[in-house]
Amino acid sequence: MVRALVVFMAGVALLACSEEGVSVDISNISDEARTCLLAANSMIDIAREVVNDSNSRPERRESRRVLMEDWVARLEIGEDPCSVYDAIGSSSTTF
Repeated sequence: MVRALVVFMAGVALLACSEEGVSVDISNISDEARTCLLAANSMIDIAREVVNDSNSRPERRESRRVLMEDWVARLEIGEDPCSVYDAIGSSSTTF
């Protein structure tokens, strides 16, 4: 639980400096959806770091990679960013 909170807080801290976020046209989405998209991209950036952590077991890295790729794909096809962000939050307890 504490680990999930730390990951979440790190995501919030990185919210403004996401470099590798999913490319989505944000010109026609609501402020709430824009906020969710930024938050989701921040969490995906953190997930990329965790997936590349060589200290984790290979099967854990693979399951994390699958989750991360699902989130990215969902954002790229235009799914509601808040729905994707909710899914990321739900997965954070097993990530």
